[in-house]
Amino acid sequence: MKKALRLTILFLGGILPLLFIGCAGTPPARMYRLAALSPPAEVPSSADLFTVRLQNVNVPAVLNQPVVVTRADAVGIHRSEFDRWAEPLEAQTADVLGRNLSAVVPGLEVLRGRLHPGVASDADLYVEVLTFSGVLGEVAELELRWSWRGEGIQSGLHTWRGTRALKLKTLHAYVTAQSELLADAALEIARSLSAAQTNPEGSAELP
Repeated sequence: MKKALRLTILFLGGILPLLFIGCAGTPPARMYRLAALSPPAEVPSSADLFTVRLQNVNVPAVLNQPVVVTRADAVGIHRSEFDRWAEPLEAQTADVLGRNLSAVVPGLEVLRGRLHPGVASDADLYVEVLTFSGVLGEVAELELRWSWRGEGIQSGLHTWRGTRALKLKTLHAYVTAQSELLADAALEIARSLSAAQTNPEGSAELP
């Protein structure tokens, strides 16, 4: 009995330090969030607003993960186990895109379809993310496809692709670049709304 107890103590004495070393060696997760443009300094009255409902922003499942996913090379994908999105990427992209649209067009009010199901809108916007990727230290890439629907609006499918060179091989630089690309994309989407409107009355003024 004493011999068995002694062996148990020796076993625990050997494995417990290893467990503590393993726990101490796990780095804390780093969290990232996409940044939106600052809102306009002056907001028009509600009577002058053109309301857009952002119905869907679809992000591919391979990218819409808790961890940040980038490209390792032309064919490989890298998952950063300790670098995570503060919120789901799909929800972040929709939120930032909506804020950016309101920023580039001061008279534009953007509603999230799922958050305001009963509020009327002047136009509905459907967005699909085709590419949200890049190689650290090389390039960040964003490609979107979208369409407008609404009374007095004629719109087919629009596609836009943008890139940003990355001088630093860090995820902070990558997320910053993707935020800048979403700002560029918002401007292109806003311009496409202006072109799609067949009735100019009540349309928001685009830059």
